[in-house]
Amino acid sequence: PTGEIEIYVDGYLYKKVKIVEGATETIKQENGCENELKFTHNGVFMNYSSCDNQLCVHQGEVNFDNYSTRFLGNSIICLPNRVVISLVTDEEKGESKQEVVPDAY
Repeated sequence: PTGEIEIYVDGYLYKKVKIVEGATETIKQENGCENELKFTHNGVFMNYSSCDNQLCVHQGEVNFDNYSTRFLGNSIICLPNRVVISLVTDEEKGESKQEVVPDAY
């Protein structure tokens, strides 16, 4: 299976990444927060996080076989670092997602 993930930081789309088995993706924020993703043959897991509670690391892998039965569905969430990883499922492909845009003052 092929697919991609979307990485959101602080509510904004940070990056879209294709799933490539064995690859890693590091998210480094200006505030010092850091998360590292590791890709499997059909999914992704949080390999490392600089957050204190490590709940995101313990959420395990999200993939095309398990997302419909996971408590967090197709997402891995790191609340302290404000990072959300979203597996783009077949149901979401082709849908136009509204990206968060800052309010104009």
